[in-house]
Amino acid sequence: TLFDAARAECAHVRLGVAVQRLGPTGCVVASDGEQLGPFDLIVVADGARSQIRAADFPGARDVPYPWGALWFVAEDAEGRYRGELLQCVRGAREMVGMLPTGLAPGGDTPLVSLFVSTRVRDAEVVRAEGVAAFRERVLRVAPMAEPILDQLPSTEALLFAGYRDVRFTRWNAGNVVFIGDAAHAMSPQLGQGSNLALVDALVLSRCIAARPDEVELALEAYSAERRAHLRFYQRMTRWLTPFFQSDSTLLGWARDLGFPLGAALPPLREQMVATMCGGKLGMLRGSLPAGSYVPRLGAGNDDTRERDVAAR
Repeated sequence: TLFDAARAECAHVRLGVAVQRLGPTGCVVASDGEQLGPFDLIVVADGARSQIRAADFPGARDVPYPWGALWFVAEDAEGRYRGELLQCVRGAREMVGMLPTGLAPGGDTPLVSLFVSTRVRDAEVVRAEGVAAFRERVLRVAPMAEPILDQLPSTEALLFAGYRDVRFTRWNAGNVVFIGDAAHAMSPQLGQGSNLALVDALVLSRCIAARPDEVELALEAYSAERRAHLRFYQRMTRWLTPFFQSDSTLLGWARDLGFPLGAALPPLREQMVATMCGGKLGMLRGSLPAGSYVPRLGAGNDDTRERDVAAR
């Protein structure tokens, strides 16, 4: 596993440590006050609500979106929702989605996630209204969600996910680098969070491998290489989000008219597909070269070198 590879490479792995902030050069400070380090490299990957970003990088732009979603994970034993994301919308104010979610840890029953677009300020109000009102809210937009709602015990089981727009001028400072949502959290409209984080990790590993004794220069190279890719998706997400989550009637109409038209025109469809695949570098620029970030490995390929690079 990836963790086994990490343990083989690292002299010491500590679990259950909550890092709250950076300490003196090369060190970090845990929640219990313990100072750890110094380290040659500090990778900050503590998510959209990064405590380290808030504590040590107040200059980073971190703007919560006014909209989020209420989530519930249900079983999909009959495979009704298998294989595709279903989204139902009414204007830009109402959206219900059903997302296949793999298997539970240690289980063999398929799962499906229900998400319901909700204003941040309304989340507790919706919970307080109870299951019957929530069912009505969902079914008027997505009748096919009823088998999921039948498993909802109470609105207390609904989890609220808020979204943020996080922007850095650059993602490195000294021997510290931010990756994933800690570096570039955004609304999930394009569904690229995991893709972008995986490319972050792979590019970072390559930059470090190229300059193992010059960490700060390696991190400068990392930020430079990631800039075009990340900036494009941050910009597109900010532009597209109001078409799916806002109070604008006009934007809902524009989406319903424009998206089918774009999908019907081959040049626009090609750009839409490339964007959703996660590899676009800009509005007028091409995509990441196929195979340049994810090696094309054949079935049963046992190339140790490629597996080692992917695990670093």
